[in-house]
Amino acid sequence: MNKIYFYITVFFVIGFANVGTSQSKMAGICGCTAEEQEQIKLRMLENRETFKNQTILRPESITYIPITYHLVAKSDGTGRIALRRVFENLCAINKIYATQNLGFYLKEVKSPNNTSVYENPTGALGAQTIKNWRTQNPNSVNIFCASIANPAEPGVLAFYNPNGDYIVTENNQVSSNGTTLAHELGHFFSLAHTFFGWEGNTYNCSLPTPTVTPSGVLVEYVSRTKMFNNQLLCKVAADGFCDTQADYNLGFGWPSSAGCVYSGCAKDPDNVPLDPDEKNIMSYFLSCLEYFSEEQKEAILLDYLSSKRSSLRTISYTTKPDITGTLNYLTPSKNQTVSGYNSVLLSWEPMPNAESYLLEIAENSALTLNSRAFLLKRTDTTFTDLKKNTNYYWRVYPMNQNSFCSSGATINFRTPSFGVAIQETAAEKLKISFLTRSNNEAQLYLQSSSTGHAKLFIQNIVGATIKNSNVDLDLKNQIIDIENCVPGVYTYSIQQENEVLKIGKLIIQ
Repeated sequence: MNKIYFYITVFFVIGFANVGTSQSKMAGICGCTAEEQEQIKLRMLENRETFKNQTILRPESITYIPITYHLVAKSDGTGRIALRRVFENLCAINKIYATQNLGFYLKEVKSPNNTSVYENPTGALGAQTIKNWRTQNPNSVNIFCASIANPAEPGVLAFYNPNGDYIVTENNQVSSNGTTLAHELGHFFSLAHTFFGWEGNTYNCSLPTPTVTPSGVLVEYVSRTKMFNNQLLCKVAADGFCDTQADYNLGFGWPSSAGCVYSGCAKDPDNVPLDPDEKNIMSYFLSCLEYFSEEQKEAILLDYLSSKRSSLRTISYTTKPDITGTLNYLTPSKNQTVSGYNSVLLSWEPMPNAESYLLEIAENSALTLNSRAFLLKRTDTTFTDLKKNTNYYWRVYPMNQNSFCSSGATINFRTPSFGVAIQETAAEKLKISFLTRSNNEAQLYLQSSSTGHAKLFIQNIVGATIKNSNVDLDLKNQIIDIENCVPGVYTYSIQQENEVLKIGKLIIQ
């Protein structure tokens, strides 16, 4: 089959108003350039050609694809988003992809500290650092979360880089609204915008609509039967799909108050009024996005099955059952004043199919004031360092690697002005402190006047466990090595059987 050329070397500007206000200076756009989308569309067309004589059936059950979130902070460890946001985001994304029996399981959450990436992921240093990180994690979709996606274009929410094969998003888009990253994952799996070719241009109703965009892309018509070079035009124009309706970037700037029914003046070159699909994930009707078309779903599957995506299929993964139902708290009860501020047990009933629990505790209901998060394998923990006369709010998320949508309600309790007697052997007979750090390795000093064996857990600021080891408390003084450790604030807990002996904070410098 001859190669399909969907870019035209000579183009016309009739029908466009390349207005003075650039889209890049306005809020709410994807950062994929026209050149990058050309690469993306070519990959889709190559996949279509490769699989044209094969019968490809959609999976009967959900196939889960590995995904890694890199929650970037400044070099001093500040600015990183909460781990909870990842789970909320993946819950929303998986609901969008579920209709095609594809989903994403959380392979890993990484927490790098790098100001260059955090503040300028598209700068020379930031981009090269991201490429290096991506190279170290090849068997996964990689999403890098920074304070801003592209400082040179503040309106960019996120983008997929086809050359580096990674996604960058501003932190605000890692949320319970999964449409932004569902859109970028569409690019990752070979989908161009439904309005491909019209990026950076505003349709002008007072001018005739051209047959080619200023960037050289064939303009799509409303008709699904119009031919071009002995094939359906809709198969090669714009995004290359016949079941995504013609769209000339009509969603850009479309107010949410106008609803999800386009009522503008755009017409195709045959003077037929346009009726774009406002709910298509790859469009720019940002308040309306819900789904992919059937042809888009097929293209996503073909790209996943292609040789270029073989690295995503090298890891054998056993799907975990979904976590359903309501999490029930045991202690303390809602609005309870606990018996003492210096020993507060938080506990809840185990959830079927849960492998771990994210516990968040803070001093306000939004869980943002002096917030702390702990990723636990157990269903209880004891705090010995809470403030007197303070209202605390807490919430628990049960999860496994592919189920993130269940959570308990946020409930509160209050600490009194007095403490309770606690055994000296628990907290006071153990002391742990930072000793030294060299490169990415640190050493901690554990002093013990207790006995027996215990477990030491060390977590970073987003709740990811970086150390899980057995310690012999009979060894009165010992040095504990930690690998892959960067400067920042960490929490630790020392547990013995079903008892938390000591918890606290560490500052590694």
